[in-house]
Amino acid sequence: MMELQRQQENLAHLNPRAVLERGYSIAYAPDGTVVRNSNQISTGETIRVEFASGWSEALVEKKDQ
Repeated sequence: MMELQRQQENLAHLNPRAVLERGYSIAYAPDGTVVRNSNQISTGETIRVEFASGWSEALVEKKDQ
């Protein structure tokens, strides 16, 4: 039983909501895919940024290759 509880606690750390609660955010490209690399987006595009509570749209003004 203790092993199962330990595994559940470890998995909880991987939960995307838990990551957002720690202050991270998730950016989505205009096509809805998760942005993992700046090459996925272009300047002038509007992306969606999700937080632990709520979301916003952001205009990409500058980016690094």
